[in-house]
Amino acid sequence: MAREAGFRAGHIDLYNSDPVPFVAPCSATDCMPELVRFAAIVAAAREDRAKWYFKQVEPSGTVVARAPDGKEFAVKGGDFNSSAGRELLNAMIAALSGP
Repeated sequence: MAREAGFRAGHIDLYNSDPVPFVAPCSATDCMPELVRFAAIVAAAREDRAKWYFKQVEPSGTVVARAPDGKEFAVKGGDFNSSAGRELLNAMIAALSGP
């Protein structure tokens, strides 16, 4: 879905780390056209595909997310550089990018 809306998606290879996933607008100055297209695509998509639930547990700062398929992710301290954080980001990118 992200690519269909005009976003670029992929991985950035870092020197001392695992590849990091990214989603970025194709436009360098204004991402509003991509956001509008993405909102329309999400609204038209299957309802279950768009249901992600997030909460942040205080005071630890742990982020808990549940994917549409029911899989839960817990990112301790909100550290998205951890393996759990990368797993959550990859799942989100996969859901946004479609089959």
